[in-house]
Amino acid sequence: MRHYLVFFYDGLCPLCMREVKVLQKKDVQQKILFEDINQPNFITKYSFINKDKAGKILHGLNRDDEIILGLEVTYLAWSLVGYKWLVAPLKWPVARSIFRRLYFVFAKHRHFIARLFYGKTYCSNSARDASEG
Repeated sequence: MRHYLVFFYDGLCPLCMREVKVLQKKDVQQKILFEDINQPNFITKYSFINKDKAGKILHGLNRDDEIILGLEVTYLAWSLVGYKWLVAPLKWPVARSIFRRLYFVFAKHRHFIARLFYGKTYCSNSARDASEG
């Protein structure tokens, strides 16, 4: 089966894992393939994805094999699981530029934000264990 989106995530980030777990639960039709950038075989499997860049900004691969970034990945993922109405503002012209700026601030400081919410910067479990839970 060919997926509509390959969603590359940081399995060591508590904030990322929270979103991935919710998306996985909602993705009953398995339209999204979730790939942890910290898995040992990641570079072999996805040599065209720069792991360092993927750790700084959300990366995805759409059905046309195009790399998409940031809020484009978020928009596509939530749309695929039936929540297009929730992420629709990400496409509104004025709101899009505001959300894009906010996203880059969030992405840059996500480890600090994770510490505020979870009391830790990284998941204590291995990335594989966390993604299975």
